[in-house]
Amino acid sequence: MNPDEIIRQQAVELVECRNEKTEFPQSVAELLTLLREAEVRQAELELRNVELNEKLLASQQITEVILNAIPVGVFWKDKNLEYLGCNRVFANAAGFSDPDGVIGKNDYMMGWHDQAELYRADDKQVIDTGEPKILIEEPLTLPDGSLITLLTGKIPLKNVKGDVFGVLGTFMDITSRRQAQAIARQTKQNYETFFDTIDDFFFVLDEEGRIIHANATVYNRLGFSKEELLGISVLMVHPPDRREEAGKIVQEMLIGIAEVCPVPIMTKEGIQIPVETRVSKGFWDGAPALFGVTKDISKLKLSEEKFSKLFHINPSACGLSDLLNHQYIEVNDAFCLLFGYNKNEVIGKTASELGIITPEAASAILQTADKNGVVTKANAELRARNGDIKQVQLSAENIYIQDKIFRFTVVHDITELKKAEAEIKLQNQNLLSLNADKDKFFAIVAHDLRNPFQSLLGFSRLMVEDLPTLTLDEIQKMAMNMRTSANKLYNLLENLLEWSMLQRGMLSFKPESFLLWEGLESNMELVREAAGNKCIDIRYDIPENQAVVADIPMFGSLIRNLLFNAVKYTPKGGNITIKAKPDPDNSVEISISDTGIGMNQEMVNNLFQSDRQTNRRGTDDEPSSGLGLVICRDFVQKHGGKIWIESEEGKGSTFSFTLKN
Repeated sequence: MNPDEIIRQQAVELVECRNEKTEFPQSVAELLTLLREAEVRQAELELRNVELNEKLLASQQITEVILNAIPVGVFWKDKNLEYLGCNRVFANAAGFSDPDGVIGKNDYMMGWHDQAELYRADDKQVIDTGEPKILIEEPLTLPDGSLITLLTGKIPLKNVKGDVFGVLGTFMDITSRRQAQAIARQTKQNYETFFDTIDDFFFVLDEEGRIIHANATVYNRLGFSKEELLGISVLMVHPPDRREEAGKIVQEMLIGIAEVCPVPIMTKEGIQIPVETRVSKGFWDGAPALFGVTKDISKLKLSEEKFSKLFHINPSACGLSDLLNHQYIEVNDAFCLLFGYNKNEVIGKTASELGIITPEAASAILQTADKNGVVTKANAELRARNGDIKQVQLSAENIYIQDKIFRFTVVHDITELKKAEAEIKLQNQNLLSLNADKDKFFAIVAHDLRNPFQSLLGFSRLMVEDLPTLTLDEIQKMAMNMRTSANKLYNLLENLLEWSMLQRGMLSFKPESFLLWEGLESNMELVREAAGNKCIDIRYDIPENQAVVADIPMFGSLIRNLLFNAVKYTPKGGNITIKAKPDPDNSVEISISDTGIGMNQEMVNNLFQSDRQTNRRGTDDEPSSGLGLVICRDFVQKHGGKIWIESEEGKGSTFSFTLKN
């Protein structure tokens, strides 16, 4: 049963229900039949009207949902250009939360009142002509005062008779699209401006290899006009006999087999320019395209030629190595000469593999590099093939050769310079030492020699002037004092003479073997006398058959100075011990210990330094020049031995030295 039959059946049932209890006379039966049919028809129409209203309401609701869901503003106006309605997008743009707020208003009453005349002119044109107006770009002022761009379309509203009673309009906010388009245009312009300012040749090709764009460098350097280049194959800018080669290489670059095309390009006059070309895929104006960047390497080739000449004629050792694996790819003749290798032995090896430098030393040199990896005049020790150590000054930096980075190293041999510096340093030290010794010598002459002479002169003057009145005891006492002063003067003069002769290299040196005991005894007479005056006991701990090898006069001076020094700083009643013992290195260690006043560590450290003042008076006010210990140091060193001191204040000192056995 179709919908019409269903409605018909419902109408019949409705009429029968209404007339169920009504009785009519038989005479009017025919009339009743007609009336019943009319009532059925009326009921049918009522039911159809209800259904249509429901469908209309549903359709209106759907239309409203659709209008409010689409991202487009929709509005409609009457012939007086007042708003009859709109969707939610339009209402929001007008500053209303509900579309009903727009009804009855006109454009002068909206936030875009400044553009009202513009909008109304379009509306009136559509209403008057009955023709739509579409794709209109118009500005719109929002309630917050911001300005956006709209893409608007308007059509006339007509009734069933075809009469225009208003206008229906739509708009879309295309502000972001226009901004993006503006950015795209500006970006393209920026790129073109950039490519026009670079020195490289820049080509844009279609998929067939035809030129569709080129930068200013192409036109300026090659001499072609745009009309001559655009639309032709890019292979035409290569020499005729190499175009096929260029095309093959370009194809290899596109599939990743080749990196660059070395085929030169040619000017309009036929002049060839050495270049390197790289090609990549991309898009230009929305279509697939090929981009070619061609670099003029004329200057690079000239620079490489100059670099090669400077590299090979450089008198310093030069090496060029791969930055990644550190293997040498080239060295000059000076490098081979310095380290003793031929070039074939070096190429493909690292400096560490050749034994020129240890990895630790290489790391230490790199730590001196700046942020760009540049090393400047770093001092290092490198090893030649024969094992010789080369003192060098090394500089290195990273350089680009075409598209690769290498390490360029220059090594300047300063071995002889370092030797000369060491020799100069030693000579300076010797000069300083001699100067200090000279100062000490003059101090001794000025002070220490004066005192004994003054004593001798004083006593001799008394004897000359007062001899008749002096008693025998007084004369004897003066004579003893004069003898003491003379002994001191003699010892001082002897030390000065020996030191002076040693400094000038005039002191003979004839080492010979003798028994240590005998060498000591031959020098003890004056020492015992000085020790006896202070009641100092001298003890021995020396093997009976212990021999030493030494110059006998120097040995005597050495022993006397050390023993007189011990007596001088040992108080009355003290002890001095002389010991000797053999050492495993075929030497003899001899020590002289006392129970004297000792020294602090600072004095110990300065004792053998001729440029330091360490002299102090003895326990009986004996004078000291400090020269004796300096002579002891020089004599021991002359024999190839060592001398050292162990001392503690208040407990005494031990002077030890070694001589050959």
